Amino acid sequence: MLETLSKIWRFSAKEKSNLNKSLVISVIHAFFYVLQMGAVYFILLSIVNNGEKLRTSLMSFAIILASIFGRMITNYYAQLRQTHAGYFMVANARIKMTDKLKKIPMGLLNNSKMENISGILTTGLSETENTVPSILITMLTGFLTAFVFTIMVFIFDIRIGIVVAIATLIYLYVSDRMQKVSAKVAPKRANAQINLSDRVLEHIQAMPVIKSFNLTGKGDKNTRDAIFESKKTNLEVERRFTPFTIFSSLILNVASFILMYLAIRFYFDQTMNLTNSLMTLIMSYMIFSQIQEAGSSMSELRIVASSIDKVDDIMSLSEMKSKSGLKLTSKRNIEFNNVSFSYGNKKIIDKVSFKIPEKTTVAFIGPSGAGKTTLSKLIARFWDVDSGDITIGGVNIKDRLFVKCWGEIHSRPFLMLERPLKCDS
Repeated sequence: MLETLSKIWRFSAKEKSNLNKSLVISVIHAFFYVLQMGAVYFILLSIVNNGEKLRTSLMSFAIILASIFGRMITNYYAQLRQTHAGYFMVANARIKMTDKLKKIPMGLLNNSKMENISGILTTGLSETENTVPSILITMLTGFLTAFVFTIMVFIFDIRIGIVVAIATLIYLYVSDRMQKVSAKVAPKRANAQINLSDRVLEHIQAMPVIKSFNLTGKGDKNTRDAIFESKKTNLEVERRFTPFTIFSSLILNVASFILMYLAIRFYFDQTMNLTNSLMTLIMSYMIFSQIQEAGSSMSELRIVASSIDKVDDIMSLSEMKSKSGLKLTSKRNIEFNNVSFSYGNKKIIDKVSFKIPEKTTVAFIGPSGAGKTTLSKLIARFWDVDSGDITIGGVNIKDRLFVKCWGEIHSRPFLMLERPLKCDS
């Protein structure tokens, strides 16, 4: 859990200050939450000891009001900070990813990888965008409130405090085990969601063709498979999480029962007065509510971490290097000088040299696999050559990061149509 939270903090980048402020505000919120228990205690003390009821009632009412308004204000500002951080950290990540894609060899990104990146930028990060604020709000507030509450209980009665601390530690241990189990299925679920989004979009884009040629029900196998896989992985996640959820809930319910039993037992043993016994009974119903609410959000943590890991994988791709300050000559000639290039161990281009003068039209003609598309992609620097160099206007394209080239080749059995390849400075 702590590892995932630290990952979110690192991922937040510029929004880290907002998360830190929300953390401080959440601590203040926890004290306001515990404050209401003090009001209840004063009321019980007055009833049991037949004290001055009016004065005690007014004091308790003032404390409860302070607790309510304090929680409202702190919750508002904490939620504001966390929500701002959640949305803007994802927005910044999207911008960083798009900037990164401009600087990596585009040849690394085949259709499958591009679909995966598209899914991460949409489905993956959208899930993070919507989930992170609610997780941070629920978990930080819940765990911090439970921590402050536990300290107050130790001050109130160390025996009750020990029971609360043990139950909380067992609950956290079970939740940690659930996190480790989720680490195995969360990436699979994230991939299934991304794949489902891609297949649905692909199916929608193909709808004009499907309707035009009456292909309804014939070309949707990939979409159906993606839906089935998404259903399967989501059911697998729930199947693995359910035993932990039941067991963790059982731990807190048993702990609440033990607190009620001890409150009555200590009273009859005359080791706890009536006021403290009644207060313990009331606390047994409330003390674990915050941590239980926080724990319910922990299953989503791993899914968020999986999306962040996918972003990190893209950001770790090596960038193309470039030199600034280089100027093209007056002519924009394209020259290949002894260029060789291979896809893996398969050599496609072997020591090729030629020159394309500016303002001319050139056709690459040859059978499929001869390297026509590869030549165009090398000019646009989708890949870097193995040896030799390509220059535009006398400058090696490796020394300029953004060569604005675009072109498209459509191969047919007997006809090749090519849009003119355009390059500017």
